Amino acid sequence: MKKYIILLTLTVIAAMNTAQTAAANAKVERYRQAVAEYDKSQAAMAKDNIVMALAYSKSPMLKEHRRGGMPGSYGLAVIDLAMQGLGVNRSPAANEALLDLLVTTADAGASEALDCAIVIKGAEIVPQLENFNAAERLENCRSAFSDLKKTVLRNVTDVTVEDICQFNTAGVKKIANRVDDLIQAIKAKTVCE
Repeated sequence: MKKYIILLTLTVIAAMNTAQTAAANAKVERYRQAVAEYDKSQAAMAKDNIVMALAYSKSPMLKEHRRGGMPGSYGLAVIDLAMQGLGVNRSPAANEALLDLLVTTADAGASEALDCAIVIKGAEIVPQLENFNAAERLENCRSAFSDLKKTVLRNVTDVTVEDICQFNTAGVKKIANRVDDLIQAIKAKTVCE
């Protein structure tokens, strides 16, 4: 009888332990999902902010407005902050956002910030760069710009998708060369400053 009670007690303890472990694992998984969703939304917001800042910076209509501000400041702070945020964000969503931005018509300063954000990722992003599909990324760019044109950019009527996304043949070739250069820079362990 004692053996039976001991065995029954051990069985109950094991069942309780299993239930507690399962509950803890479920909580951990919910936490991971919440973090992944948060990272994804942060990366999407950063990418949208960069595309919006590019559109504002390319708008002749807004040129006069920009002249009233500090030279070079309109949108650049937003772009720099968003790029840096994506660069240090270790989530897959941040990597995807950075790769989507490679097909934009960012100026020299923003391009340099983007390249640094990608290089900072290091070896973790190399497989995605090696499998980079410019046509897919250009479609993502078109879609993102189109969505923003319906909402926050609806009053910026003098900027088109071609002003933001590099659809021309020369642009696509430039993108391919840039991706190759980024792969080489990462493999050479280049440091961005």
